[in-house]
Amino acid sequence: MVRNCSVYNVKYGHYYRQNAFCVKVFGGEVYGAEECVKTANESNRGEAICYYGVTLFNSYRGVFAEGASQDLYFYGCSIDYTTRWAYAAGCHIHWFGCHFEKNPPGNSDPPFEVDGGVMLFVGGNMSFSSGTSSYPNVYKIWGGGGAYYVRDVQKYNLTYTGTECSTPASLVANYI
Repeated sequence: MVRNCSVYNVKYGHYYRQNAFCVKVFGGEVYGAEECVKTANESNRGEAICYYGVTLFNSYRGVFAEGASQDLYFYGCSIDYTTRWAYAAGCHIHWFGCHFEKNPPGNSDPPFEVDGGVMLFVGGNMSFSSGTSSYPNVYKIWGGGGAYYVRDVQKYNLTYTGTECSTPASLVANYI
């Protein structure tokens, strides 16, 4: 269990590798990182990694998770001003009441990406704070497939140039 820990100006803020499971992080922040939270595609890792009220900000990516049999849970967390919000390859990321905010960059890097993974959003909000996005999609699905499930999420100024999801049938959304 980790409480109120700040990590900054590192390559990976919290990096989970082999034999990392059942981790609970309460409060704190990660910023100035390439990836705030990263899980490696190694054996016996990634089960029940939970974050409560943590802020991930001013970094390249909030969460990068890869490898089957992983479940990451975020409760009441804030992902602010990262170039990309999250990537899930072969695993599940669950977001409950989380806040996502950023300025849209002048490139087409999608905020959310899955490649054989799933992201679930319940409550919370997503917003681009200013400007118009050049993203073709908010939700990108790569060659390995995947899905997004969005329920009761508020969205503000969330703009894109193409379809909301690169594979529209893989997005189930109910915004409020």
